[in-house]
Parts: sequence; C-alpha cells; structure tokens
Amino acid sequence: MKTEIADVRSDLTTAIAEVRTGLKAEIAELRTELKDEIAGSRAEVKTEIAGAATELKTEIVGLRTELKTEIAELRTELKAEIAQTKTALLKWILGAIGFLSIVILGALISLFIIIPKQIFD
Repeated sequence: MKTEIADVRSDLTTAIAEVRTGLKAEIAELRTELKDEIAGSRAEVKTEIAGAATELKTEIVGLRTELKTEIAELRTELKAEIAQTKTALLKWILGAIGFLSIVILGALISLFIIIPKQIFD
C-alpha cells in the first residue's frame, strides 16, 4: 500500500507539474494577446485623439473668424452711433448757445430801455 500511495503521489506530482506547465504556457499566451490588444487599442485611441484634435482646431479657427467678423461689425455700429451722438450733441450745444444769445440780447435791450427812462425821468 505504501508503494501505491507513493505511485499515486508521484502520478499526482507529475500531473500537477504538467498542469502547472500548461497553465504557465496559457498565461504567457494570454499575456502576449493582452499586450497586443493593448497596443492596438493605444494606436486606435491615438488616432481618435489626433482626429478630435484636428476637428477642434478647425472649429477654433472657424470661431475665431466669426468672432473677428462680429467684432468688426460691432465697431462699425459703435462708430455710427458715436457719430450720431456727436451730431445730436452739437445741435443741442448750438441750440443752447443760440438761446443764451437771445436771452443776453433781450437782457441788454431791456437794460437799455430801463436805464435811459430812469435817467431822463
């Protein structure tokens, strides 16, 4: 019976060693496959990132162009509004000067009318 146990033990040790060797080989194969898949995935991701970067650059250029156009339009509008405001302000100032001139003239005329009457009366 000891011999049988030793034979079974020997057979089990051999079987375990064979299984261990087989598992190591499978693990090595899986490791290689995983490395290959990871490398392929990296390449795909890099390509996608490059494509996205190109798209973003194109969009940024388009947005810059649009912004420059809008800024130019706003500048033109502001210049027109400033010109209108200047014109309106100039009209108001000239009107105020004219009104003050009339008031001063009226005051002078009334002084010339009142003063001689007081002197000759």
